[in-house]
Amino acid sequence: MINEDYYESYEDYKEDKRVRSMTPLQMVREFATTMGQPLDQPCMFDEDYDPELEGLRFGFICEEFQEFEDAPDKENQLKELCDMVYVCFGYAATYGWDMDGALADTHRNSMERCIWPDGTIHRSDEGKILKNPDHPKLSLEKYV
Repeated sequence: MINEDYYESYEDYKEDKRVRSMTPLQMVREFATTMGQPLDQPCMFDEDYDPELEGLRFGFICEEFQEFEDAPDKENQLKELCDMVYVCFGYAATYGWDMDGALADTHRNSMERCIWPDGTIHRSDEGKILKNPDHPKLSLEKYV
């Protein structure tokens, strides 16, 4: 956790190479811990979840999406896209979900599903990559 003893200044933190080696989930968990935000809480599918916390976390995602849509140029669009990813990982951290692992499995599954048994890639008329319907469905149960 970051505190006044960890870095002599904010400038030291900005230069910390450790941050570049962190996963997105590690980054948002560090942020939440430092800022005193709740982690590993019951989610909306659990009996004792906090609807206000859910509204707050979901609101962050909606807000960042709107800012992405309203970005005036590509630099700001990239910044808002990063913010959107960050708050999505923050949402996952709030509920104790391993989004790093889930994203890795999603990537692996997407790669496997998009290459058909004959080694080809199929596209729709619009250019969308088509997934092989016979490929097993992805399960992310172990990450929630």
